[in-house]
Amino acid sequence: MKPTLQHIIFLKKWGLILPFFLLLWACENDISDVQMATLNPHYPDMEASNINVYRSDSSKLLFHLQAPKMFQYETNIDTPYTLFPKGIEIQQYDHYPHATSHLKADYARYFKKKKLWLLRNNIKIKTRDNRLIFAEELYWNQNTEKIYSDKNIKIQKGKEVIFGKGFESDQYLEHPKIRKIKGNFYLND
Repeated sequence: MKPTLQHIIFLKKWGLILPFFLLLWACENDISDVQMATLNPHYPDMEASNINVYRSDSSKLLFHLQAPKMFQYETNIDTPYTLFPKGIEIQQYDHYPHATSHLKADYARYFKKKKLWLLRNNIKIKTRDNRLIFAEELYWNQNTEKIYSDKNIKIQKGKEVIFGKGFESDQYLEHPKIRKIKGNFYLND
């Protein structure tokens, strides 16, 4: 039997309409469920792996940030932040490829509105003047250009080792002030 024009029109019409109804039938999500999934502050707005961020000015590399994982939270929260749950590593440069300072921490969080960094766990910083700073928690406030902590800290330069509980410095770590200090000091006569 040869298809007639009516059969062809019937098949074309249902060929277009049937998939549409199947699609509607298959997508049976309640709008409140969709909103809960997309507006939940516990879900990141952005997730990225193996992060490499380079910042330069006038073709001159200023710093390189590396992180194995990053989550950005901005929707439905009062204080937007970026989370680096598996750590962060930053090299600062005056003349590439020689880093002038190096920072490594097992955890970091950046509060965007406050311009405040929180670093935690196994923090190690090598400064421009080859001092090593070890800490379990540090804050860097970009607005005040201060780095501070009320936790234990260790600063080492050559044979000198200074321990303290509480710390404050300019953001370049050139003028550190350590509270509750103890350690080995070498004085010149």
